[in-house]
Amino acid sequence: MFCQIAEGVDETTWQFHLSRGDYSAWLRSVIKDSELADLARELEERRDLSASETRYLLFDAIGSRYSLPE
Repeated sequence: MFCQIAEGVDETTWQFHLSRGDYSAWLRSVIKDSELADLARELEERRDLSASETRYLLFDAIGSRYSLPE
């Protein structure tokens, strides 16, 4: 559900929440997935990636953890 909602967020809004650490905080406190939260935190701290790159990497990590096998 997170990925579906986040796909509709413009890059400026995505970057705003990324820079505030909102994604890692949400994953840690609401989803209770500290490993995924740590990965999100690493992405939040990187300045060499664009908003679309961080979004792709976080979506990929979420999908690999929470998607049903085919």
